[in-house]
Amino acid sequence: MNGKFSFDTIDDFEDHINKSIPAYDILQNIIVSLSTFCIKQDTNVYDLGCSNGQLLYKISKNNLKTANYIGYDLSKNMIDKCNKYKSDNFNCEIKDVSNLGHYPNASLILSVFTLQFIERHKRRKIIKNIYESLNKKGIFIFVEKEYIGDSYLHELFTFSYYDFKIKKFTIEEIIKKQQDLRSIMLPNRSDENLEYLKGHDWTVNTFFQILNFKGYICIK
Repeated sequence: MNGKFSFDTIDDFEDHINKSIPAYDILQNIIVSLSTFCIKQDTNVYDLGCSNGQLLYKISKNNLKTANYIGYDLSKNMIDKCNKYKSDNFNCEIKDVSNLGHYPNASLILSVFTLQFIERHKRRKIIKNIYESLNKKGIFIFVEKEYIGDSYLHELFTFSYYDFKIKKFTIEEIIKKQQDLRSIMLPNRSDENLEYLKGHDWTVNTFFQILNFKGYICIK
């Protein structure tokens, strides 16, 4: 890992994230499976912070060809990588999801390790827009790295995570990335993330957790 970590310069995103997040491939497979329950004909699927588009593409290949698959990301580097999947019903664009409004005719909206990079005061509005955009029985899936409320448990999880990463990266690389992420990644505790969902008629449950990484499924 050379230079400052940035989504604008990272080359092999899938390799990097699989080395950085335990069981990331399993997480993707679960999301693809969950998607098959909610995507309906002639509806839209949105991936907010789609990175290189691979997850959205996997979902599109396992679902209706009559649905539309739309990805948004701030990084031109990531969107350029998405373009290899571009088709009549698959398209990714450079957009700041923190400034978007609603997502028309949505059967599924994804936010996979995206909200943690957005200013906290904007997240509640984003989730409100997501709720209002979803069709009945539509699903919102979001995954975040979280702080653990108990300090001792947080320490256990953090150092177990470092044990995982040290098999893929040097100590210097791990420390350097942590320094690079300080000012741009703003994770919450679980109760803080759940607080954003209040006031809306969801059915909410956890579908994935490994150490500090947790995924939520929210059904309208």
